[in-house]
Amino acid sequence: MRKKKILISLAIFLAILSVLAVRDYGAYASRTNASAVWAWAVTRWLEFRNPSMDFVTDSSFLKNAIAEEGGNRAFLDASSIPSRNGNRPQMVRGVPHRQLDQHPGEEMRSVMNLRLSTLHDFGDSGARRISYSPSLWELTGAQALIVKDCTPRTCSAALIRAKGEFAHLHSHDGSFHVQLSPKDIAFVIESGWGELFPISGALWGKIPYVVLVYAPRTKGESDIVSKVLIASYEYATLPSSENSK
Repeated sequence: MRKKKILISLAIFLAILSVLAVRDYGAYASRTNASAVWAWAVTRWLEFRNPSMDFVTDSSFLKNAIAEEGGNRAFLDASSIPSRNGNRPQMVRGVPHRQLDQHPGEEMRSVMNLRLSTLHDFGDSGARRISYSPSLWELTGAQALIVKDCTPRTCSAALIRAKGEFAHLHSHDGSFHVQLSPKDIAFVIESGWGELFPISGALWGKIPYVVLVYAPRTKGESDIVSKVLIASYEYATLPSSENSK
């Protein structure tokens, strides 16, 4: 009899837990426009470990990555990039990674899409090597910058694992996820232009270090973001043998 009562209590507990999980998943999906259960589970695990998720705006989190061989290379000209004006936007930090306010207007979205679709900032050689096409990785819709035909002689090992995708533009908020050197990511964080993707460096380094760059609100900010994208391309297309020098 006692065993039966324990089993009934356990069943009731699991039923209540299931209802709460379903409700929480529904709230997550509504807020992020994402439906993957694994992404919800990863996000809640990240929040359980660090409820504030404040490490994404702390560049000291990258000190070990910067100290690693090759991690101290920078491709951004810090002297040409001022600090971003205003506070950081409100965010959903997890998978997916979301910007909740400070969204660009339709005109600025069009400007940025045109700039990327024409590969205006990459020059002739870059434009020949890059496609602007649907992301291979973003769950809810994004256009990505993808280097064609990556090999160890033309791309970093991280870019090869990413199937050539070094950046993508989120359709929902105008922000970007960008693959950069750890030192450049630290600068982007410190100058207020972005924050670390929370699962960067996970799976024993298989996931590259990625920064979310906040959506550009003005033409001047779009110029800054384009400099970040160029630095990403230069870093990601170092041959694998040179990427660690």
